[in-house]
Amino acid sequence: MKTTASNSRGISLLLVAAFALLVPVGAQAKDLTLHERISVTGGPSTKSHDSTQYWTATKIVNDDPHIRTITDVGAKTFTMVNKDNKTYYAQTFDEMRQHMEGVRAEMKKRMESLPPQAKAMMKGMMNDEGSVTLKPTGKSEKIAGYPAKEFTIEGGHVSGSVWISDALQPPMNEKQAADFATAMGSLGGPGAKLSEALAKAKGVALRTTTTITMGTHKMTSTREVTQVSDKAAPADVLEVPTGFSKMAMPAPGAGAGPHGMAPHGH
Repeated sequence: MKTTASNSRGISLLLVAAFALLVPVGAQAKDLTLHERISVTGGPSTKSHDSTQYWTATKIVNDDPHIRTITDVGAKTFTMVNKDNKTYYAQTFDEMRQHMEGVRAEMKKRMESLPPQAKAMMKGMMNDEGSVTLKPTGKSEKIAGYPAKEFTIEGGHVSGSVWISDALQPPMNEKQAADFATAMGSLGGPGAKLSEALAKAKGVALRTTTTITMGTHKMTSTREVTQVSDKAAPADVLEVPTGFSKMAMPAPGAGAGPHGMAPHGH
């Protein structure tokens, strides 16, 4: 199946929504740095890669060799940096919600002309029905040196498991975490339902395995934290690198450049 611009943005939506899984509401604590291993099957790429998360009282940064995302919970902005072509785009939470509403409307419009398999996949991306719940299994083990408990993920198009450690807490306060969860939830789709469920869990997810079923297509994502540090994040990873060009999100249905970015003023 060819990946259209709308499909690419839909996949990006799932990845951004999944990012909310990593920020359950908790008490204010020290900064955190989480080194992790991520693999995805059934998506655009099946290669595993290493990534690092940096959490401060106001920012959440996901940084890997190609992409950096910066969520400024205080300013309510989301920034995606493309390291390969040295570009970035930034949106407020409200702009992100409005943009995704347009993307979802465009996807629904185009869905009717797609082949059955592609139609089922896109319908699964946009599905908002039902809820996702976490159920304790009673299993526990140490992950990256911290005790964690296993929960199954059940509901709708999402299944899997998550291991949560209540020995760790995100450094943001509850209101900021709730604002972020609300922003991610407004994006819709299975990933948003899962983020809503995890926002109610207190602690930090150290291992997650999630499968999102979209018609006959399944996408499974596995993430495991390998090392935890409470050292302050380096200042340079909390910002857009110097010299990068700002891009604008394309209008829903318009052509897009790499990673959904379109030139803006350059």
